[in-house]
This record gives sequence, structure tokens and C-alpha cells, in this order.
Amino acid sequence: MEIVSYLLAFILFHVMVLSQTSCTVSVALRRRRPPPPPPPHNRPRPSPKPPVQPPVPRPPPPPPPPPPPRQPLPSKVNDGPHPSLPPPPKTLPPPHTYGSPRYPPPPGRNY
Repeated sequence: MEIVSYLLAFILFHVMVLSQTSCTVSVALRRRRPPPPPPPHNRPRPSPKPPVQPPVPRPPPPPPPPPPPRQPLPSKVNDGPHPSLPPPPKTLPPPHTYGSPRYPPPPGRNY
């Protein structure tokens, strides 16, 4: 029975708080007057803008300087008393044909 009385007191308290808050809000809104309109002669006038002038054209940039002359590269690094050896000749593997197997057949089989 005590729980019911506590619950009833809790509900009544919050109802009173909510009703008081809503009354004060509505009274505050009712008491508020709209702000008076500004007088017509005190309006701020927009300042006149200066006329837009076209931008002054810039002179074209000077041409870039020519690149420095290229120096020839040395033909060989080792051109001293011991000249470097020529590169070894490139050997190409024999061309693969479908008739020849890529790997030799294992022993014991004859194709």
C-alpha cells in the first residue's frame, strides 16, 4: 500500500511541475510584445560601388633560356691501357616445335 501512495505522490508532483511550467511559458509568451518596426527614415543606404575597371594586361613572360649543349658520352668506360672486352655474343635457344618433346621422355617409355 505504501508503494501506491508513493506512486500517487510522484505522479501528482510531476503533474504540478509540468502544469506550472506550461503556465509560465504561455504567460511569458502572452506578455511578450512584438518589437516596434524600424523608422523608415533611418534605413541604412547601400554605399555606391566604384565602377569596375578592366584588369591591366600583363606583359608576356620572357621565353625560357635555351638548354645547355649536351656533351657527348664516352664510348667506353675503360679506354685506358687495358681496353674493355666486347660483350659476349647472344645465343638463342633452338625454336620449340610441337613434334619434339620439351623434356626427354622418362626411361622405359617409347613414343
